[in-house]
Amino acid sequence: MTSLRKYRFHPDAAQDLNDALEWYSKVLPSLPQQFHDDFIEKIEIAISYPLAYPKFGRFRRFSMSRFPHLVFYTIKVDYIIIIGIFHNQRNPEEIQTSVTKRK
Repeated sequence: MTSLRKYRFHPDAAQDLNDALEWYSKVLPSLPQQFHDDFIEKIEIAISYPLAYPKFGRFRRFSMSRFPHLVFYTIKVDYIIIIGIFHNQRNPEEIQTSVTKRK
C-alpha cells in the first residue's frame, strides 16, 4: 500500500481529542500541546505506514508514546479515519463497545 497523505476524524473521535486536551489543560497548561504533538507524531506514522499498527477487529490501533491513550483508525483509499481516542485505563470492554459502534 502506498503512503497516505491525509486523515479525518469520526465526529466522536474529534470529541475524544477535545476532551483529552481539555482535561490535560486543567492538569498543566503545557500538557495539551504535548498531547497534540504526541498525537500528530503517531498519526504521521499511521499515514505513512497505514498497516504498521496491529488490527483490532475491523480497525487498527496504536498507543501514544508519552500519554496513556489508545488511538483507533481505519484505512480508506487515500486517507485514514480516526475512529476513537481512549485512555488506556478504561475498561477494555467499554472501549471495544464504543469503537465498534462507531462507523
